[in-house]
Amino acid sequence: MYLIIYELENYELAMLVIFLPFLISSILTFRKFDIFTSENKNHVMLSKSNYNFWNIGFALLIALFCIKNLTIYTGILLLFALAFLFLEYTVSKRRVLTIDESGIVEFGKDKHRNINEITSINIYPNNVEFRFNENEILQINQNDLVQPEWNDFIERITKIKTYANNV
Repeated sequence: MYLIIYELENYELAMLVIFLPFLISSILTFRKFDIFTSENKNHVMLSKSNYNFWNIGFALLIALFCIKNLTIYTGILLLFALAFLFLEYTVSKRRVLTIDESGIVEFGKDKHRNINEITSINIYPNNVEFRFNENEILQINQNDLVQPEWNDFIERITKIKTYANNV
C-alpha cells in the first residue's frame, strides 16, 4: 500500500486493492450459502431477513466515488462494487436456519441454541413457535417460509418436538 499511495500516487489503484478482501469475503460467503442450501437437508429458509445495510451502503459509496472520477481502475472497482452489492443482497435477503435434533443454528450469525435450551415447541395452524425462556421466542410463520414446504416442515418439527420431549 505504501508503494501504491506514496510512490505511485495512484489512489484509484489503492482503493481497488483495499476493496479486494471485501469482495473475496463476499464471494466466499455466497459460495458457502449456496453449498449450505443445496446440501443441507435440515435447513429452513425464510423470506424475511435484516439486510446488511453497512455492507450495502459501503458498496454504494464506493460506486458513487467511482462514477465521479471514472478511470480504468475505478471502472474495475465499480464492477467489483456492483458484484459485491449483488452478492450481499442475495445472501442477506434470506434468513437460513438449521433446525434438527442438535438444536437451532442461524447461517452467517453466531446464534446457536441446543435442543436442551428449548423450553417448549408449539405448533399452530399458521406458525411454529420455539420458546427458549420467557423472553426469547423464535416464531416461524407459514407465509415467511420459503423452503421446505409447510407440511414437510411441520412433520420435521413434530419429530424434533418428540425428540426434545424425550431428552
